[in-house]
Formats: sequence, C-alpha cells, structure tokens
Amino acid sequence: MIEIDRRGNAYLQGTTFSTDFPTTAGAFQTALASPPDTYVAKVNPAGNALVYSTYLGGTGFEACGSQIAVDRFGNVYVNGATNSTDFPITPGAIQTALVPGTCGDPPDTSPCLDGFLTKLNADGTALVYSTYLGGSSNEIVLGTALDPLGNAYISGFTFSTDFPTKNPIQPANAGGGDAYVAKVNPAGTALVYSTYLGGSDFDLSSGTAVARTGKAYAVGLTFSTDFPTMNPIQAAKAGEADTDDVFVTLFNAAGNGIVYSTYLGGSGYDESGGVVLDPVGNVYFGGLTSSSDFPLVNPFQPTFGGGFSDAFVAKISPREGGGR
Repeated sequence: MIEIDRRGNAYLQGTTFSTDFPTTAGAFQTALASPPDTYVAKVNPAGNALVYSTYLGGTGFEACGSQIAVDRFGNVYVNGATNSTDFPITPGAIQTALVPGTCGDPPDTSPCLDGFLTKLNADGTALVYSTYLGGSSNEIVLGTALDPLGNAYISGFTFSTDFPTKNPIQPANAGGGDAYVAKVNPAGTALVYSTYLGGSDFDLSSGTAVARTGKAYAVGLTFSTDFPTMNPIQAAKAGEADTDDVFVTLFNAAGNGIVYSTYLGGSGYDESGGVVLDPVGNVYFGGLTSSSDFPLVNPFQPTFGGGFSDAFVAKISPREGGGR
C-alpha cells in the first residue's frame, strides 16, 4: 500500500518476515516481534532516503490491508489484521484486547484474526492511537479514508456474528462473511457508527472514500444475489452463483442511511480495488474483470482483451451517485 502527502513524501505499509528489514533509529518498533509483522515506512520526495521505517506487530501473525491514509499533519493511518494478543494498542482505544476465538480445522486451531487500525505520528516514533476491531471469528481492515475533521472511515470483511456495531443500518451478519463500514472518532476512542453490509453469500469491501460532506463510499466485491441495493445503476447480480460482481455503496453523512448501492458486473468474475473522489464528487474506482459483457460507457477499449481477466476503470458522476 502506498500514499503520498502534499509535500511528496511516500508512505508505505506492507508485510515482512525479515529480521533485517531496514528500520531507522528512534522508530516506534525497530525489531521484528514474530514473523510476519507489518511495516510502515516514509520515503522522502526524492526517493533516495527513508524519513522513518518501523515494524508494527506482536508475537502472532499480522497482515496489512489495501488502503492507507495520511492527514495534513503527516500522521499515517495503517490497517490490517492480527491474531497477536500483544499487538501494540493504546490505552482508551475502542477495543484494547483481541477477542478470544479459534479458527481453522484441527490441529490448526490458531487464534482468529481481528482487524486493526493504527495512527502513527508524523516522525514514526509513537502511536497516536491503535485499536483492535473485531469479533470472535476472522476479520480484516482493508480500506481507510479521512474526513477534514480527522474521523477515520474503515471497511473490510468479517465472518463474526459479534462484530462491534453502532447505530447499524444492517445489525447482523447476513451469512457467509459480510463487508462492514465503520466511522472512528478523531481520538480513536469510539465508533461513531459501524454496520455490516452484505447478503447471504461472501461480501468484501476493499476500499473506502469520504466526501467533504461526510458521505462515505465503500467499494468491493459480492457473491450475494441479495446484496442490499438502493437506487442502483445495476439492480441484480449478473454472474453465476460462483462468480462475483463489484458493488459500490454510498452512505449518507450520518451513517444511518444508504443514498445508493449498486452492483456492477458481467457474467464472469468482477472485483474492485481502491476508490477515490475528485473535488466535484465524481467517484473513480478500478479492478479486474473476466466478463466479456462487463458494462461499458464511452470505453477506451470496447472489447475484452482475452486471457483470464482485464483491468477496468469506472467513473460514477455525482448526479448518478447521489451528490458530493
């Protein structure tokens, strides 16, 4: 994962098994706790030096998500999944302990993974806040975005029936693993809202974005024929039972209603990655498709190129998508 700040510094998060991964003096965690750990690094604008580089992990397993965020002060918000009971967590966080649970088939009954969200200060020396977020089964935080007030919006997926919710639009896991969307207050001490988002099959949100007004977008993939839709561009899942479609969902600013939610896909596999907004509220996202009938408008490439999958890029206008 990579993000760029206004000065051109690049921020990276990834996963490493290395005991000799390059870290900087004074960094938050200079030694591998147990493989694999995540790492966070800041590279200067010229790309020829580390501003800082740190491990981030405990004595269990860590994996990184797919989207990080940087605020105007240079604090970086990173995410992922962990089953470490000693993952670095700050006092007063939303969830200060890993939720007990075992996952996998005997004899591999490892502790289940909880998601995590960590805010690292601008010089990489300390945590501003860090919290677990999860229930008694597996989940991960994949996407993170920020509003101008410092609220963090996160999304991912969970298999837990006891995932922490607050003021949810969808209070229960619909089955098979659901996506979720949550808003975290600026201090990292409370959920503003948190909701499941999904149908009776597997659903995953890979990225999120937030408008200036506080409306939050979630994109991802769904195998569910009953994924919640509202004012959709595409009302029904296009593929067979064993294929997935992209979804795009826009929440209102309060997080208590959906402005629109739509499928987007063809008869093959369709999956989306990150999502970004422009200043006037157009939403842009991309991903992969194996569908020769993927829905197209004004295409640069009008036909499927062949092989297993092609990349795609899509833009939804504010008029189509419910505003800024």
